[in-house]
Amino acid sequence: MSLERKLIEFPPVLCRLLARKIEGTKRTVPKTDTDLAKETGLPLAEIKRLSWLCSWDKVEVGVLVRFVTACGCDFSDPRQIHTQRMFLGRTRGRIPFLEKHDLWDDVWKPLFLHFVDYLKTRKTNN
Repeated sequence: MSLERKLIEFPPVLCRLLARKIEGTKRTVPKTDTDLAKETGLPLAEIKRLSWLCSWDKVEVGVLVRFVTACGCDFSDPRQIHTQRMFLGRTRGRIPFLEKHDLWDDVWKPLFLHFVDYLKTRKTNN
């Protein structure tokens, strides 16, 4: 699969929604903006900005690479992309670890709905 297709399939907002870590023995929780800022070396404000973008068009390559790697969507690693696709297929487009999170209503649901709106717009324009 081409890099261009991966960039379209996994916009920044989706990468952000998929960013997760294991807490304890098996509990999957979303990575925080602070987690991503530490892992990428990017300012917290930049993580927040990237999280709401629906396109990589205005993102520098170095920033893109650091962000997707920290989110677990490294485009150069076929296993990570396969894992993310399998996760989305298995959950039928839902993201259960976000839906169960304490901040679902305040943080994750608005971001998820933003992504869903983007998908609707993309389908209409194609």
